[in-house]
Amino acid sequence: MYKNVEDLERRYIKAFKESVRKLSMICGTDLGEFVDKLTKVSRIGFYSYIAKELGIKERLVYSYVRKLQKNGFKFTVDINLKRIGLYKYFIHIPQLIDFNVIRNNETIAWLNYYSITLNPIGTLLTYFIPYNLKDELLRKINSFIMKLAEKVKDKGIFIHFYISYRHQPIFHKSPFSQHRFIHGFLFDEIIELFENSRLDDIVFKYIIDELNTRFSSPYDAVDLIILKEYDIDAFTTVQSIAKKYPISQRIILKHLNNHINNKKIIRGLFLKSSIYSSFLFKFLGVFLFLNDLSNAIKVFNFFRNFDYSLSINLGIPDEIMREQNYEFIISVQVAVPQLRVYEFLKFLDYLYRHDYIVSYKLYEFLPDTFVRFTIPYLNFDQERKDWTLDVKNVQELLMRRFMIPRI
Repeated sequence: MYKNVEDLERRYIKAFKESVRKLSMICGTDLGEFVDKLTKVSRIGFYSYIAKELGIKERLVYSYVRKLQKNGFKFTVDINLKRIGLYKYFIHIPQLIDFNVIRNNETIAWLNYYSITLNPIGTLLTYFIPYNLKDELLRKINSFIMKLAEKVKDKGIFIHFYISYRHQPIFHKSPFSQHRFIHGFLFDEIIELFENSRLDDIVFKYIIDELNTRFSSPYDAVDLIILKEYDIDAFTTVQSIAKKYPISQRIILKHLNNHINNKKIIRGLFLKSSIYSSFLFKFLGVFLFLNDLSNAIKVFNFFRNFDYSLSINLGIPDEIMREQNYEFIISVQVAVPQLRVYEFLKFLDYLYRHDYIVSYKLYEFLPDTFVRFTIPYLNFDQERKDWTLDVKNVQELLMRRFMIPRI
């Protein structure tokens, strides 16, 4: 607890200085550019793979990673969910829900894999949903969730997200003591960035192709276990995974190369360290509702390159929302410098007044209430090589086969 306002201010200044100090260590050097380039890496598992993709020496990759880890920076991978048959499903309800009620629900095993964020205006739930089972599974989830929110007039927001991206600020352009990530943008500067954001034919085609890309099932439960471990730590080793599970290094290496790297399931390595101090930033989430595809692509592309963005999702409303006057929904999670929150809110209003969006809803994250979800690997039927809703026997089999650690 803070004894007084002066104590709170001292904590704020201390957090600010510590953030700038750590971030400055990688700015203005080759290390900053290295962190930025990692977001394009598609092969994981060995420093040599990363070095080859980046076109630098392996010893430099090792040196850079060790230096970053020594200073508290950790990395995760961005997984192309479509290539393992999953997509994001968001539920936002204007009511606080006890996540223990959801966690302990035994009838829907998929509810064990979610993230939940409580905020002043409600509860945001995020699930990984198997595309080929979505209709039956979503009926169960929606029915269960809406029973928890019977007194809510607004039925909430149910969204299928077909495109999902991680994002991090660019680190190598300027020293962080002068970086926009710290000081923020003024309203006029955000508008200029938005209006001048280029949307060439390649970007447009890429997003359209992503919306139309087919979902494919994973090859094996081993692939999902490997992805789970690299989601926890993008620089974990094959040896450490083999020690954790009764799977040989040879098998892990085979799956890593043949099923993960060759199929380009990984779309980059991203910082996941707590570089976003609650003393420095306001954590906001925005649902943007749009009825025009070209506007949806322009807004999505802007946020995909905006310094404040943490994650960006583009999708369509669930059937429960089909009576609304919009066809697309963009969800953006942002970390806005405390001194520039008003400037960002003015930008959202600008999008509405100039008909780029039909409407928007804004919520604030309370970071301490966030529970991280993981890949629902225990709901994969190893024999059928596909996701399943009948998970009891499948989970027991997988637990016996893969969850017994080596001694």
